[in-house]
Amino acid sequence: MPLSHSAVRATAAAPAIASQLGPDVAVLEGIFGDGVAVAAWQRPAPAALDAWLAHALPRAEVLELAQVRPDEPELADVLRALPDAPERAALARHLAELVELYAILTDASRVGLRFCVTAGQPCPRFHVDRVGLRLITTLRGPGTQWLEPDDVDRRRLGPGSGGLPDESSGLLRPGAAIRQLAAFDVGVFKGESWPGNAGRGAVHRSPPPDGSFRAMVTLDAL
Repeated sequence: MPLSHSAVRATAAAPAIASQLGPDVAVLEGIFGDGVAVAAWQRPAPAALDAWLAHALPRAEVLELAQVRPDEPELADVLRALPDAPERAALARHLAELVELYAILTDASRVGLRFCVTAGQPCPRFHVDRVGLRLITTLRGPGTQWLEPDDVDRRRLGPGSGGLPDESSGLLRPGAAIRQLAAFDVGVFKGESWPGNAGRGAVHRSPPPDGSFRAMVTLDAL
């Protein structure tokens, strides 16, 4: 893999700054910077996989959970909702590489993998997760949305919204821009449980539904 254990352990001592985005996998090291809540590897979608998923994705809700070892990930059952084809094997290899990458970032010996196909919005409100580092990638459809630290009033998260929609609760500060991952981008989101990160977790949500089915994968250290 392009990243090494020694490389990812080097943390930056920087003030709170915007998300770290870039076309090289090394950008994910930026998640260790103080105040960085999101690091995203903006990678191009593999053309063959993207074209295959356009017609192979089931038009039904799918949720598959698995615990995998980075050195020997078993992903056949996770992808069983997809047609048995060479492209499915290629997708399994793609996900195995992400599991390995995530394990390098987190030193995880076991990884919890969630594969979801949905036409809905599993997490409709902007929120924070009580995790350390979570990897999120969308394989088909619109990707996860997030807000930069200066664009959000955290007092309006959860009950603080008063039951109002995110866009009218005061959660989004004036001029706020909603950021969004593209398909096959690899995002690492820092949660509230990361050491020293309480009150600074990445504020994010599922994208609003557009009538199509989307597929996404999340990885968590176990």
